[in-house]
Amino acid sequence: MSRKSSNSMVKGLVLLGVLIALVFLMNRIDIITNYAEMVFSEGSMSGDSASMTATDSLRQDYYNMIAGFWEHSSDNLSDRIELLDNGIIWRFTEKRFAFPYNRIGEIERVSHAFLSPMKFGNDNFASSNLRIIREVWFMPDTCFGNSFYDVVANTFYRNDTLFFDSIPYTRYQGELKDFFPTGALDLLGLNIEALKLPPCGKQNVLADWLRENIIYSFHNREIPFDALRFEQEQLFKNFYIPYNLSRVEGGMMFEKTYDIDLTIVILPNGAVNDVKIKGKNFVSKASQLPIINEVRKWHFPTDGENLDTLRFVGRFVKKQ
Repeated sequence: MSRKSSNSMVKGLVLLGVLIALVFLMNRIDIITNYAEMVFSEGSMSGDSASMTATDSLRQDYYNMIAGFWEHSSDNLSDRIELLDNGIIWRFTEKRFAFPYNRIGEIERVSHAFLSPMKFGNDNFASSNLRIIREVWFMPDTCFGNSFYDVVANTFYRNDTLFFDSIPYTRYQGELKDFFPTGALDLLGLNIEALKLPPCGKQNVLADWLRENIIYSFHNREIPFDALRFEQEQLFKNFYIPYNLSRVEGGMMFEKTYDIDLTIVILPNGAVNDVKIKGKNFVSKASQLPIINEVRKWHFPTDGENLDTLRFVGRFVKKQ
């Protein structure tokens, strides 16, 4: 083979390699975009000024400071947390939600978790990894939720008040025997009663429960034709957005505000047919997909004949 032919072959192989690399890069651009968003968002955590990486010594000091029995009580949340001085958490939470047409729903959860501070900042602030070891839901059926998954938890301690993900908790003053409902913690253990419980069978128990209750609220309800559009918009903006969109899994940070331009097309049977998303937080397909998958599960009252298009332009906060 001549030197000229050999050089041509080498150049061809190099060009082929460059093309393959470009194709690979284009296919991975969504992942790269999401990674960059995650890296830049880490610096925006509250208390990040003068932050320091956690060490075993710093963690232990923090545990000693916030350990104890804590409670929060408000119209829509009752929450009790036992936080041990090694980061172990036992917790019983009751959430109340107002659904359409004056329906009130309650869901309860008992959980066992481990709080691991990763960064510390001003005002006794800590950004932590919260590993949920086990959880049981009451809705009213009792079932095992997911096990061994991680969420972000931000805490800070001030004036003998513990702020856990922006919610204030005060020290419990009652009898410790009354702190948790009788038998609740037993369901997290290895015993006959706990082993009898079925799995919830859902990846996101709370989001699925909320969606089912929203849909049930207008089931078999007769809505006048001239009020139909208003009812759809109310469900869209006042329930599905704050209740379900804010709890979508994947790619979003807890307690962060997101801007979104969301347009959906509703079929004559009430199902969502088309979903379009715009917004600086949802540029990549990877960031849009969790939203699309959730929105396609929504359902609306319709006249049974016409397509409807609804649009929401605004903000929502990612919640746990």
